[in-house]
Amino acid sequence: MVYEEKTPYVPKGVSLYEFGTESNPKGKAEKDYNKRKKHSLGYDPKESVFIFITPRFWKFKEKWVKEKQSEGFWKDVKTYDSSDIEQWLDIAVYVSGWFANYLRKAPLNGVDIAELFWRYWSEYAGINILPETIVSGRENEQEEIFKFINDKPNISSLKAATKNEAIAFIIASAKLFPEKESEIFFSKALEDLN
Repeated sequence: MVYEEKTPYVPKGVSLYEFGTESNPKGKAEKDYNKRKKHSLGYDPKESVFIFITPRFWKFKEKWVKEKQSEGFWKDVKTYDSSDIEQWLDIAVYVSGWFANYLRKAPLNGVDIAELFWRYWSEYAGINILPETIVSGRENEQEEIFKFINDKPNISSLKAATKNEAIAFIIASAKLFPEKESEIFFSKALEDLN
């Protein structure tokens, strides 16, 4: 994968990822590391970061990483284990919500992602309510939401019969935003269900 910007867990540039769930993460990492050294998928190892990920706890991962970094074959070597994944999920709240839903543990701590809230709310009793239906006749309010979301952080209010209807109106409005703005909204929007 090629990333334009560095994030806390993803380096800038080319990264080659290997995943393993085996009970011996070091053995799997070693196997994948050697496999990727032999065949780097056409990427220049000097310009690529090798990353191994395991959902298991790996007590001596830093020692393994230092050994591999000292070889100088890759631009860098990283490994993430269960403790790193947990920390990442703490800062990637949207992904945490998606993952909690995937595990059927959502909403997580009373917080759900907007897309899931919309799905539950709009598909009530087998009826699929379209965003256009919710916004119909309230285009001015929809435009105000668009301006509010794209402006500096602020506080605003919205009047509706229930809290969930107000949330549904905001989400329906965002679904009808231009594609880029809609993607930005749904990549960050969470709903506090408490």
